[in-house]
Amino acid sequence: MLMNIAMETDGVLNVHELRSRRMGHDILLDVHLVVRPEISVSEGHQIGMKVVAGMREALGNILDINFHIDAENDVKYPHPTEPDLPSREQVREYLQNALGELPHHSKLRLHYLKNRVHLELFLDEDHPTPELTNETVRQVLADYPWFGSVRVWVAAT
Repeated sequence: MLMNIAMETDGVLNVHELRSRRMGHDILLDVHLVVRPEISVSEGHQIGMKVVAGMREALGNILDINFHIDAENDVKYPHPTEPDLPSREQVREYLQNALGELPHHSKLRLHYLKNRVHLELFLDEDHPTPELTNETVRQVLADYPWFGSVRVWVAAT
C-alpha cells in the first residue's frame, strides 16, 4: 500500500528501500524516491513532502518518515557517482583556466549522474564572452574522464 502511494505520486519515477519499524504503536518509515535528475533540489523535496502527506493520510500512526531523493536508482547502480568527481569550485577552475574568467552573473548548475559531471552554464543576454558555446566548452572539457555533457543557456531579450 505505501509503495503504491509513493509510486502514484506525481514526479516519482521509482521507489526502493522502503523500510518500516515500530516504536510502540507508532510506525517509523525510511524511503528512497527516484526523481528526474534535472529537477531542482526544492522540487525533489516538494515531491517527497507529497509522498509523506499521502502516507500519513493512509496510516494515522506514522510517527516519522525519512525520505531520500535520488536522481538515479542506486539499487540498480550501487555506486552511480564516485566521491572523487570534481567539485563546483574545481569545475569552475577548469573552465576559467581554459576560457578565462566567466561572466560575473553566470550561474553553473552541475548534475552528477552515472559517474560523470553534466554542466549547465547560464549566461545573461549581454554576456561579453561569445566564445562560451556548447561546442567550445565541450572541446575544453572533452579530455576529462569525468565530463558528461554541457548546455550553455543564454537569456533571451
